[in-house]
Amino acid sequence: QKLSFFELSRLLGHGETLELNGLPVPSAPYSILSDWKSLNKLYARDVQKRIGWMVQNSPNSRAIRAFDHLVRHHEGHAYAKRTEQIKIELSDTDQQAFIYDTPDLRLERVVERRVFEGLIDEAVSQMEAVAVDCLGQAGVSPDQVTDIVMVGGSTFIPLVQSRLAGRFGNAALSESDRFGAVAKGLAVHGISHL
Repeated sequence: QKLSFFELSRLLGHGETLELNGLPVPSAPYSILSDWKSLNKLYARDVQKRIGWMVQNSPNSRAIRAFDHLVRHHEGHAYAKRTEQIKIELSDTDQQAFIYDTPDLRLERVVERRVFEGLIDEAVSQMEAVAVDCLGQAGVSPDQVTDIVMVGGSTFIPLVQSRLAGRFGNAALSESDRFGAVAKGLAVHGISHL
């Protein structure tokens, strides 16, 4: 969500100033675009009307025209899928390009891993704080932790791995079943509550 809102949506006009009235481009449509749970709201008549107003007030903005095209052609989910792919690819590379094509234009924005890590730094710090609090409640010090089981897609992010490895220096990181472990844990939990 942060990658889209603060970085990729700039490719589509977020952060611009409207040419004809000098007002900032409204951020609400980009907020909707950046939240996969709300994407269908992007196609609502009032949102489309607002984007049309943006086009009228910035007729030379290629970015806003591209955003209008994305919405009119219901490409929000394809945008979200590509945003997710960029996030995943940044775990293995220092930068990735987001390209958006319409029949009339081609837009490209390069995202660097360090920028993405800056966007998620606060969330990663909160993860660290929860882990430390959990250990404190259990009466266990960080140097007593011997194993960390990495679970879920976010654990592939190098910043997450390095923070956990740095916080728990004596612990080995287990990467055996990052996605299946969640389902298995839920199944075990479900069975125990029958």
